Amino acid sequence: MVLLLCALLLVSALQSAHAAGVQVWTEPAATKILEDAEASAHATRTVRLSAARREFAAFQIVLSADADVKGLTAKAPAPEGPGRISARNITIWREHYVNTNEGRKPDPLSLLKSVDLKAGVAQPLYVEIEVPANAKAGSYEGTIELSAGGAEAGQVRYHLTVRDFALPLKPSLRTAFGIQENCIARQEKISGSGPTFEKYRKAYYELLLSHRVSAYNIPADLMTGEGAKYLNDPRMTSYVIPYPGEDAKLKALCDHLRAGGWLDKGYFYIVDEPYSKDSFEQIDKHVARLKRLVPDYKLVAPYFRNPDFDEKLSVYDLLKGKVNIWCCVTNFHDEKALDERAKAGEEVWNYVCCGPGKPFANFFVTMPAMSHRMLFWQEWKYRSSGLLYWSTTYWEPAPTGTDDPWEDMATVKWISKDLYGDGSLLYPGHKVGHYGPLPSLRLKMIRQGLQDYEYIAMAAKVSPADADRIVNSQVISWTEFQGAPEPIETEKDALALVIARSARR
Repeated sequence: MVLLLCALLLVSALQSAHAAGVQVWTEPAATKILEDAEASAHATRTVRLSAARREFAAFQIVLSADADVKGLTAKAPAPEGPGRISARNITIWREHYVNTNEGRKPDPLSLLKSVDLKAGVAQPLYVEIEVPANAKAGSYEGTIELSAGGAEAGQVRYHLTVRDFALPLKPSLRTAFGIQENCIARQEKISGSGPTFEKYRKAYYELLLSHRVSAYNIPADLMTGEGAKYLNDPRMTSYVIPYPGEDAKLKALCDHLRAGGWLDKGYFYIVDEPYSKDSFEQIDKHVARLKRLVPDYKLVAPYFRNPDFDEKLSVYDLLKGKVNIWCCVTNFHDEKALDERAKAGEEVWNYVCCGPGKPFANFFVTMPAMSHRMLFWQEWKYRSSGLLYWSTTYWEPAPTGTDDPWEDMATVKWISKDLYGDGSLLYPGHKVGHYGPLPSLRLKMIRQGLQDYEYIAMAAKVSPADADRIVNSQVISWTEFQGAPEPIETEKDALALVIARSARR
């Protein structure tokens, strides 16, 4: 009787899983899957990927069920191939949704434990495979195994070609992304000082760094051995140098950084978005001090317009000979003026923030995934050597901001209630039982774009003309660029072929 009962329960569980009619299909990583998504006639459970060593290959699995399904899980065994890629190198993220004025959009990611499917509601999973620096080139095959209620719910197969080159550990494009530390403490429900806060502070910094992004501020005293550890990290491309009011402290700090070989990576960021007479006078005052105490300084003052007090003057007239990192918002990019500054040996960066909006590329939740990724192809086209972004954790409280980014991503209501995700690329993990920060889908697209940039930079070392030709085939201007993920993968293959020429020489 007991055996019969157990058998009936097992059959019931299997029937329940199959009765749910779970549909499983795959989509490219650079696509935002809406909750009403359905599998196309060409949908497949097989994925083909290519990646260099130190690159993250990614794709999405989409699940949809005819009836509610409880506790769906996924397992990713180690793939088989000419070498070893550990199962620990495969991460499966659950995608969550946030409300916007254009409907619900996927953005927050959490590590998949299990997920409940609602009838008729698509649930995407973001799968990424980190190719180790020592992986053997060749073809690997693996599976993602899905189960629910003790029964198989589907399987996805992937074929991964590991290319015979590695992305550099040191990113080729400098990045400078802000972190609002006071917002971390508020959202993570911790004190704004002490050992726990320091752990969180470092975790947020490291999460960005693992996505090839450097934060404004190093989470340690630059004069200490711990500071030296962060300064020596090759993944870090830039950092803000503190600007103490006392001359002796400023000089001592910069002498220390110079002696360690770190000063060149750092920059001063004292005045933001100058346009008034007072703001330019402030820059003049600080530049006079820097020239006296730190003659080899680097200074950035991001700008988005010409001065408001004299229509005959441009921002270039007022900043020439003062700033040496020129950082303009992308819709105010003056190609001729910036080419002149680059020829003079100065750096040219760009930035985006609450603007520009469509049809420009930016990091808003409401924009297509390719708008986040293609910004880095534009950076190459316009010969920018850095990208600045004002914040990744701007969670000031309502009514001007948000009380909970998981529920409300209208983060800058004091600018516009219809801007979603501005200044916020991370999520506080405590809301879903995670210690520390969690990434957004947009941050994953930023890493995809930074990886693309490495392909372009490596190809340009072999053939600048071929690299530019490939980029120009995908980017026409700041407002016209490729919007589909498949052609970009084809062009990455073309870039890889150019890179491979160097091995044959």
